[in-house]
Amino acid sequence: MKPALGMIELSSIALGYVVCDALLKRAPVELSRVEIVEPGKILLLFHGDEASVEESLHAALSAGGEQILDFLYIPNLHPQIPGALTGNPLPERDAVGIVESTTVVAAIVGADRALKAAAVNLLRLRITGGLGGKGIFTLTGPLEDVEAAVAAALEEIAPRGALVRREIIPAPHEDLWPFFA
Repeated sequence: MKPALGMIELSSIALGYVVCDALLKRAPVELSRVEIVEPGKILLLFHGDEASVEESLHAALSAGGEQILDFLYIPNLHPQIPGALTGNPLPERDAVGIVESTTVVAAIVGADRALKAAAVNLLRLRITGGLGGKGIFTLTGPLEDVEAAVAAALEEIAPRGALVRREIIPAPHEDLWPFFA
């Protein structure tokens, strides 16, 4: 079965734990993260096979009601996404693309779209930890592939009104590389 990713962002932290319990009891999924993010929200990230993630997502949406700020379901998830949530080892050093969005959901779907559009590697996908609810991802590869990947990500992020900024560094200084991952 193909892997999938589900995410729920709620405005109530207390209800977030109830929603998390409901989604775990509905179908066999694994929690990737349960994070309290600024300003006072909770983020539930889970993965599994497509059918299980979809079923758990429906349970979560039902349990969360009006407290749900946003949600995400990505079937046929690109395999680099889970590792990039914790930081991937640095691949070859090439051009770097950086995309920053106003929401976590936009960052995840943008990164997935970028990876499916061009031959690039995802260095990092940051969705928590001092970002104030924003998301940011960095990717690397040949310049033309990075440009194509970033353009594809923007096709997903811009219609949501969630783009903060996108940057491409054609040849980053060697001392900057450790900070991308």
